Amino acid sequence: MVAKTDLVLIPGLLCSAALWAPQIRALSDLADVTVADHTRHESMEEIAKAILAVAPPRFAVAGLSMGGYIAYGIIRQSAGRVTRLALRDTGARADAPERRAGRLRLIALAEQAGAASAQQELLPLLIHPARLTDKPLVDAVLQMATDTGVEAFKHQQKAIMARPDNLPLLSSIRCRRSCWSVAKMR
Repeated sequence: MVAKTDLVLIPGLLCSAALWAPQIRALSDLADVTVADHTRHESMEEIAKAILAVAPPRFAVAGLSMGGYIAYGIIRQSAGRVTRLALRDTGARADAPERRAGRLRLIALAEQAGAASAQQELLPLLIHPARLTDKPLVDAVLQMATDTGVEAFKHQQKAIMARPDNLPLLSSIRCRRSCWSVAKMR
């Protein structure tokens, strides 16, 4: 019997553990899965530090979008603990000024009308156009935003706006084991 891998999954902006439910089920024979909390701090480094404080000594990490930004922070702080890395739909560059302005506008919208209202505006960026009429899918995405809440959304946006340019970090990332196939994580 092969030992299970310790796996830390990091959700994206306004996403909760519900995002990873299908992957957790699919990987249950291969991995002991933890979903990271990325809702309480206002910098990528603080979020990464909090995740590292509760993570296993060595682990694989998969991050979606904002979760990928956080994974870079984990690598910067403790690369030797990361055995495998999957970055899904994420970028490496810092926010451009126009992106920051859009994020501030979304924060104001969330403060006025709730986190799901901000997520509603983001839906065309998150879901394929053909799936925007898929009510169960849209409802699930909006429910994660509601569950995450406005205060966590504000923390997340502040962390994203202040994130460093991670492009120089990419060439230095080394995992001790071979990269884990992300095909099973769809």
